[in-house]
Amino acid sequence: MREASLSIDGERAIVLGLHPVEPLTLAFQILDITISDREPPTLRAISGFGACGEHLVSARAMIRNYVASFAGRIVAAMSECGVPILDFTGGSPTVIGETSSWERLGGHPLFDGETIIVPVGHGGADGNGIAIIDASEPTHPILRSITRWPIGGPQNGRVVTRIGDRVYLVDGRDVLVIDITDDEAPRMIGRLRSPGHSPVAIASDGGRLFVADQRAGIVVLD
Repeated sequence: MREASLSIDGERAIVLGLHPVEPLTLAFQILDITISDREPPTLRAISGFGACGEHLVSARAMIRNYVASFAGRIVAAMSECGVPILDFTGGSPTVIGETSSWERLGGHPLFDGETIIVPVGHGGADGNGIAIIDASEPTHPILRSITRWPIGGPQNGRVVTRIGDRVYLVDGRDVLVIDITDDEAPRMIGRLRSPGHSPVAIASDGGRLFVADQRAGIVVLD
């Protein structure tokens, strides 16, 4: 699949990208990735998915769709559709809940089974930020807040990670530090400078942050 986003859930890989046959249609692929020295991943299901499951998406939107998964549930941050929640425990992904499209979605969502955090924003003077969704009842997700700060870098904030009540958002120039203790009123409490001033991805492990910077390589922040 082209223009794809990938998430791993146990022994399954979930891929969201262009449908291999149908034009201007997104599709989910579910792959069995049980470790084997000889066998390639096995395709378990493929499911076509237009915007909100009904319409074809535009060509412009094809590169702005990202996926996360947790315990048999899929969250897709889709630029023309909001954030649908799907269940794939039965094989083919099935929509069980969704929020409406409300603002330009910027990138990869975080999903822990209870809360969805999605980067939003336009970059530049319009800033970057996050949307927080309560998904504890996946059939009725509740949008808690959308917050942007007009100090963003040159591109959309696309990648976030979380340590406790702190969310770290990469915006192409810095790493924004956001306190989400109150999920209805997140606060930006600082920013971290990447040595190369061009961070593009971030991940966390315990209390450490790993930042991928286009100029400085991999940077570890405690």
